[in-house]
Amino acid sequence: PGPSAPASTNADGSAAVAAPGAASVERDLIAEYTVVVNPPAVVLAPLIYNARLVPLVGVPIQPIADALFTDRLTYRWSRQLRPYVQFTPKGSGVGSVRSGSESGSDFENETPWLPCGTTEAYVPTFADLGYALRVEVTPHRGELVGDPDTATYTLSVDKLRAGNTPATLSLREKWIARKGSLHRNGAPAGTADLRVLSYNVLADWYANQPLSISSLFAHVPRRELIARRRLPRALYEIIKHDADIVCLQEVDTVAYEGLFEPAMRARGYGGAHAPKVNGAREGCALFWRLSKLELAAPPTNVPVANLVRRYILGNLPDSPHLPDSSSLPDFPLPASRLRADIGTDGAALGALLLANVPLRDVVLSRVGTIAQLVALRVRDPGGGPDPTPGSERCVVVANTHLFFHPLADHVRLLQTRAILGAIDELRTFHAAKSTGLLAAAIVAGDLNSSPKSGTAALLSCGEVGAEHGVWDHLNVFRWGDRGDRDAEGEVMPPARHAANANAPVTASAGGSSPARRPVGVRAPTRLGRLVAATGWPAFTNHVPGFVETLDYVFVTPADFQSVDGGECDASGAAPMPSLEDVASKGAGGHLPSILFPSDHVSVACDLRLKLRG
Repeated sequence: PGPSAPASTNADGSAAVAAPGAASVERDLIAEYTVVVNPPAVVLAPLIYNARLVPLVGVPIQPIADALFTDRLTYRWSRQLRPYVQFTPKGSGVGSVRSGSESGSDFENETPWLPCGTTEAYVPTFADLGYALRVEVTPHRGELVGDPDTATYTLSVDKLRAGNTPATLSLREKWIARKGSLHRNGAPAGTADLRVLSYNVLADWYANQPLSISSLFAHVPRRELIARRRLPRALYEIIKHDADIVCLQEVDTVAYEGLFEPAMRARGYGGAHAPKVNGAREGCALFWRLSKLELAAPPTNVPVANLVRRYILGNLPDSPHLPDSSSLPDFPLPASRLRADIGTDGAALGALLLANVPLRDVVLSRVGTIAQLVALRVRDPGGGPDPTPGSERCVVVANTHLFFHPLADHVRLLQTRAILGAIDELRTFHAAKSTGLLAAAIVAGDLNSSPKSGTAALLSCGEVGAEHGVWDHLNVFRWGDRGDRDAEGEVMPPARHAANANAPVTASAGGSSPARRPVGVRAPTRLGRLVAATGWPAFTNHVPGFVETLDYVFVTPADFQSVDGGECDASGAAPMPSLEDVASKGAGGHLPSILFPSDHVSVACDLRLKLRG
């Protein structure tokens, strides 16, 4: 039949010749792909919470990773020498570093990155001075490895030297070190040692408002009010105290999520944050050491107004303000227990609230005070097998920041009474099942109350009489309109100054009504009086025009003893600065300053918990 026709022709009509092995070439073009469903991925937020944050020697840097389809992350830290020159700002006493050249890109591209760590958090050391830091985070799921993400920290590490270490650390050096000897010696059988710290760190929301800058904190160099310089120093102070329970107030949400929580988690703490209600931009934060304490129940963050409804108005069966299910905190007790063991003063206080409309308006509607309530179970101190769940000793911790106004001591008294009702209820619920021993209790925070206040009297004495000066402004104080305030009516930092010309107070008549007269207030019978374990220092808040003690740690005395085995008292309290210390180390003789990161001084104490009563 003759030669077959060519399968194709070239452009000139000649037959196209097939290349040798054309069929095999066609086979080689077949590619195989591995399809990965939901590959592990990670995206890093800026280091800490501000790309310009000044890191400190000894303060962990914790990358915040948003990971998807990942079961673990690995970290690789490296550092690169940068052309920085050392300098000290005149008169500041701060060892710092800055670039000695405007253009360093060629240098940075040619200088190698040297490995310096593989942990989740990196703690800068003095050896890091003059270096930039970089972290590379790689996501994993099983044997799958995703693409890493990196974040570079281009500022050098600010040096904390003896001359600019927070003043409280220098003052408390021996006290802080005492915990090491207590740990080495071990607590006696049937006890557990606990260190508790409470600290109002001064919210950035308050520190940098115009009135703060121009008036309340006019004595502070502007750069020392900036959160990226001030809050890491507060964190450094907290970490160095090595407390087992840390109660913080005025913690901005962004600072909690980007600074405090990651750093404390890297140090082995669990944590919870409770922003104030009514739109305030800060709140309370509570941390506990996971090696010593575990949650007995999820943390409860509850508006104190809801506690007032439950533990004060809840005594009045016909009250139109009885709490409903939407306003009650999510406590583990059934509704049938609502009015049980609330106290003998509840009916009188409830009637007072119903009769005094301005007071009820402030307490139930206006004030955004939050209470953090956490039940912590003490882990087996001997490190042996865990005891039967529920048989260990629990500690109920309440952390709060009470309403600030200088004429509202009676409002703070009602808030405190309601918080004590919640503590009493939780102590009962978390009693040891094997012995019936009630949970111990710790009340900590910025109570905005002096040692002579009704709030301090209720806590330390267990009762306040109707004749106490706490009621002096009962029928005078009411919420009023004023400009430039936050959602709780505070003009910048809290209570801080009694001479607030913009106070929301107007005169009110009608104080002669029997239903609006002062009443006696009692703590729940099972709770009784508490002991101020941090003592009664000369001051904890020091700003122009206002120097007062506002911060405390109170405990149930039957459940604790001093670390030397004696009765529970303030012998384990951390030393406090004197007025002379503030005069010499403050800014213009006041707080905050470079040596005091907040306008409050932290309070702390060592306690010995009785595990068997």
